[in-house]
Amino acid sequence: MVSAYDWQNRPYALIAIYRKERKKIIIKNKGFFSYKFFFIFIINLCFFLSFSSLAILPKHLKDLGASDTYVGFFMNSTGIMLILFVVSMKKLLQKIKRKHLLLAGFFLSLVVVFLMYFFYDNLIMLLILRFISGTAFALGFTLLFSFIYDILQPEKRRGGAAIYGISGLLASPIGSLLSEHVFKQLGPQYLFLLSAAFFTLTLFLMFFLKSDVPYQGIAKSRNLISILKERKIKKAVYFAMLLGGAYGVFVSFIPIASGSKIGEANISLFFIAYSVIAITIRLLIFNRVDKIPSKLLFFIAFSALSSAMFLLIFLNSFLMLFVIGFIYGIGHSILFPTLSARFVSRAKGKDQVVFNNIFLAYYIGGELFFPTVMGIGGDLVTTDAIFICMSIILFSGIIINMLKFKR
Repeated sequence: MVSAYDWQNRPYALIAIYRKERKKIIIKNKGFFSYKFFFIFIINLCFFLSFSSLAILPKHLKDLGASDTYVGFFMNSTGIMLILFVVSMKKLLQKIKRKHLLLAGFFLSLVVVFLMYFFYDNLIMLLILRFISGTAFALGFTLLFSFIYDILQPEKRRGGAAIYGISGLLASPIGSLLSEHVFKQLGPQYLFLLSAAFFTLTLFLMFFLKSDVPYQGIAKSRNLISILKERKIKKAVYFAMLLGGAYGVFVSFIPIASGSKIGEANISLFFIAYSVIAITIRLLIFNRVDKIPSKLLFFIAFSALSSAMFLLIFLNSFLMLFVIGFIYGIGHSILFPTLSARFVSRAKGKDQVVFNNIFLAYYIGGELFFPTVMGIGGDLVTTDAIFICMSIILFSGIIINMLKFKR
């Protein structure tokens, strides 16, 4: 039996329900101003901090007697897992939910970096464990972004992706500063406990992440070879590998070069400058970049990358390291979203995430290949030979950009 009180207050109850549902709709439509977007932003920041907190590690590896080839391969070996995941992504995601994959990958990598604490002076065990930790790198780098696609409307995805990417950009200077501080104050083995702490925080936050939208970014089965048959894609593939190669060389060998040239291993100044210019371009300038012809964009970007790499040969101060990071940041900030858009523009239907992940696979492939090969040159000659050769290779991007290909 309904009381007079219930009848009297029902309109107010209905109004309250309406306001509550309306609030939900408003939050959902805000896209990258929503709580869920911010939550994923923080998870991504913690995820990247778990890797960037090892930024100074090349100095420790070199102190243990590692070769330049070893350092180049070690620092970028996590990319192997990403390439393997992109190849097998469709089959895995048909059987296992994204969240469960991420939780398993982050937990495995947490255990691995904790074990690295006990094997901090064993080059063989460190390499094996680093390779296994690539599981989290592969899953986090590709799948966390797919949650952004769930909550953003198509017309907001570009702006949302730009803002979401700031979380990864912030992780580089923050993680490298923490890495250098722990390295100096506590010792190299504690770098792995720092990384484990961020993995723990990432895992904790992941338990609260919910997704009501099934992942649908696997409409077609595409792979790294089949996409090369796409018209006018080969140049973009080569550029993606060059971009990844440049990043891999900087990350792998700046701590070594700064230690020998200016007396103290440092990479945080490079990352601070890189992040400042990258975030500035992403927030204030990049919408206008679309109006600039792509050939001019690629010319500016590869000129910046090649120049920054060449300047490392003459590194003699912390200020110069900051300037190198600033110049590199211009090139990277232009190339990364431009190339990602070039790949995604070839997608049909629900294949955007697939094509973006294929771009990431080529990017990471270059990040693994070039530092390893350049490391061989560094072992045979000097570390400066790495920067000379890579600068020339990056300059080839300028030349190829000027050529026309029918296919």
